[in-house]
Amino acid sequence: MVVLATSENIFVVCTEHVLGVNSTKKEHSIIDYCALVATSSAKTTVEANCSQTVTVDCVSLSLCGKWLVVCYNKSVSLLQTDRWCVVSVRELARVSNSVKFSPSGRHIVVADRSGNAYMYSAENPEQPGKLLLGHTSMLVDILVTTDEKFIVTCDRDEKIRVSNFPNAYIIHSFCLGHEKFVSCIAELPHDTSVLVSGSGDGTIRFWDFCSGAEIYFVGDDFSKEAVLLGDQQVELVNSAIQSCEAGSCGEVEVLPVRCFNWFKKDANSSVGCVCVGGLSCCFVFCASGRKDILSVRMIQKISLQSEPWIASFSGSGVLWVLQKVEGKTACAFAQNTSTSNFEENCGLDSESEYILSTINSKWEFFSDQESPKVLSILYKRMFDDVQEYKDRKKARLDSKIKNM
Repeated sequence: MVVLATSENIFVVCTEHVLGVNSTKKEHSIIDYCALVATSSAKTTVEANCSQTVTVDCVSLSLCGKWLVVCYNKSVSLLQTDRWCVVSVRELARVSNSVKFSPSGRHIVVADRSGNAYMYSAENPEQPGKLLLGHTSMLVDILVTTDEKFIVTCDRDEKIRVSNFPNAYIIHSFCLGHEKFVSCIAELPHDTSVLVSGSGDGTIRFWDFCSGAEIYFVGDDFSKEAVLLGDQQVELVNSAIQSCEAGSCGEVEVLPVRCFNWFKKDANSSVGCVCVGGLSCCFVFCASGRKDILSVRMIQKISLQSEPWIASFSGSGVLWVLQKVEGKTACAFAQNTSTSNFEENCGLDSESEYILSTINSKWEFFSDQESPKVLSILYKRMFDDVQEYKDRKKARLDSKIKNM
């Protein structure tokens, strides 16, 4: 699995190792997880994890770029990015799906696969985690709002919950409307009163999350475009999902939104990059206006050589895409001011050039990683526990009729 986090001058890619790049200093480091032992309290946990295969689940950078949190092997590690050293390693109850810093950088929130959300202190790195809330279904993504008044969580059961923060036992609202799992959530950068969500139903929805009202829907045109581009890919995604061992997941009719990332273009608009499961491309959207007059349109489809692992905007607005292609693992797209399209290697500064050359020279870092895939576990399995009874009953009736 390949995960990515970016800030103004820090670029972090995690696989079985951490590749950290400081573009300002023109420095980079590759850190082995087993070397991340800075304190005696962390040593036992790290040494225990070193006996296993390291699986990175999620990663996040603080807004200031000074702190990095990595979740792997039921552990959450806090690192300083100036020296790439570990500050603490704390245990997680379950495997995590998402981790985020609060905007102030004081707290770390973790969403796990059992449906629980925990809060860890970034200021007191040895303090154990605190249970904040729980869903009855697997949590997929989590965030703390910019004003730090709310914590937003989404799950496999199509629900988005808005709770007070940190008193998350008080539920403020629900955002309901998705028909399959909610795969990703984010605040709209230019208007943080708007929440954006992506789903396995192939739609992107915009919400007034304080009231729970849906204010904009991107689905029909986007889904048609995705299916038009990937009719055969729909079959491949279906095949991959149906290979799950227990039960049937039913027929997948549209390709799922896997992930997205948004960037504030100006005071009245934001741009977002959306990755769709099964497609070797990503879609760029522009959202403009406030929540009462919001307008969203697709402005570009960026074709790639392989389905992207992830796409993310840097603090300067450069769109970074990681894909499993030797020599072109990282692609950088900057917006052309005259056409508004994102063009590869368009006017990159020296810092972005350094990141690009560093990532693309480390193929051994990515060569063993699996290509992106839709998690079949997110699709609900269908069990027919009545059919066996019906078959037995039919056999008995047939037997009686035959003996008459």
